[in-house]
Amino acid sequence: MYRRAIGIGPAILVLISHWFPARERARAYGFWMMNIALASIVTAPLSGWSLIWATGAICSTLSFAFVGNACSVRCRGGSWPECEEASAVS
Repeated sequence: MYRRAIGIGPAILVLISHWFPARERARAYGFWMMNIALASIVTAPLSGWSLIWATGAICSTLSFAFVGNACSVRCRGGSWPECEEASAVS
């Protein structure tokens, strides 16, 4: 993964040098370098938010499984009303 990421920068610089004329190349390189910094500023909070969301989802799933298991174990030995009794109550 890291090795692949190293090749992206030089490849983009080659593409910029082919796409832009010589007098506009410095501006294009500047925008490219500026966007690297902006991308880290924008994605850092988003990755933190997704980590918090994933942690909350995992915790809620585990607690639901624990509570569901505890309730089903407790309810197995109960005496439940028959159909006629249940219809008379409701």
